[in-house]
This record gives sequence, structure tokens and C-alpha cells, in this order.
Amino acid sequence: MNPPSRYRMITPSLTISEPLTDKSIRFLHDAGFRKVITLSGGFVSSEIVPVLKDFKMEVQHFPIDVRAPDAIKCGQITKVMAHLKSLLEKGSKVHFVCGPEMIEAACIVGLARVCHQRWNLSSALCEALEISRFVDAEVVTSTILNHDLFDRK
Repeated sequence: MNPPSRYRMITPSLTISEPLTDKSIRFLHDAGFRKVITLSGGFVSSEIVPVLKDFKMEVQHFPIDVRAPDAIKCGQITKVMAHLKSLLEKGSKVHFVCGPEMIEAACIVGLARVCHQRWNLSSALCEALEISRFVDAEVVTSTILNHDLFDRK
């Protein structure tokens, strides 16, 4: 039973990783995770789908194009954030699956830290950049700094 590649616990109810394998699904299941959200690059392969079904895990896909114009990107991210908030408020344990660069997951984590955990923007941005290993740092930075999910009072 192995954790997924680049697995990271954000909170006890929220984790992220690269794409799943059959062994990493067992790890997530045994840790109590039943909701899997795939982001761009984190598609669940055809051989993994039956394993997820066997473990009675629900998978939803949210495409996020971090290089899209701000209006489109913000709309996509807002949908993911609203869905995440709803799941967490219901007590679900949620795992995000992303592509190997982890850019989309980094953006979601950064925004979740600011919006839901009241982290300061610089700390959330630092963590997001670490998650993405500074790949497309400009995209991650602008996505987090320019999103309209939180009040800028």
C-alpha cells in the first residue's frame, strides 16, 4: 500500500497528488478518502476506473486551464472551490489528482488556504509555488493573486 506520487496532506480532509495507481487507491481508501477530484492532467486511466469502483470511490473531473484568459480561468476555479467547500462542509475527505507538474492543484491549495483557512497571501503563495516546484511560477502567482474569491479589504 503506497501513497500516490507527490502525495501531500493539506488538511486531514484534503490531500493532493499526481495521477493514481491501483496501489495508491487502496492507500487513499484506507485513509478514509471517498471523493476524488481530477484536475487537468490528472485524468483517471481506464485501468484505474474499475479499481475506484471496487473501492466505492466517487470521481469527478474539473478541467482548469490556468493559461486561459482570467475570466474563464476564474470561472473554472470558482466552480472547483465551491464544490470543494460543499464537500468539506458535509464532512467528506477529498483527494485532488493533478498532472505531474501539479500547477492546478497548487493554485487550488493556495486559494483554499487564503479563502477557507485565512492564511496570509504570501504564505499561501509560497506553499503553492513549492507544490508546483516553481514550474510556471508566473502562472501560479498570477492565478492566486488575481483571483476574486476573497475580499481584498
